[in-house]
Amino acid sequence: MQPIVRNKSLRGSIVRLQPGEELIVSTDKVESVRSICSTLGLSMQRKYKTQTDRKAMSVTITRIY
Repeated sequence: MQPIVRNKSLRGSIVRLQPGEELIVSTDKVESVRSICSTLGLSMQRKYKTQTDRKAMSVTITRIY
């Protein structure tokens, strides 16, 4: 797992994920994350999975392929 780097965009961080890699962001980005994953999945022929952890207040993004 890699933490999000502050000086890079969220979209750029998601694009750089390799299959099997995960990225964890805070829940305040949940709407943006799901929208970006959906759009990138369609345009770049990739599949992403998002999982919300309410206790840790985080969203985990996993690139499937």
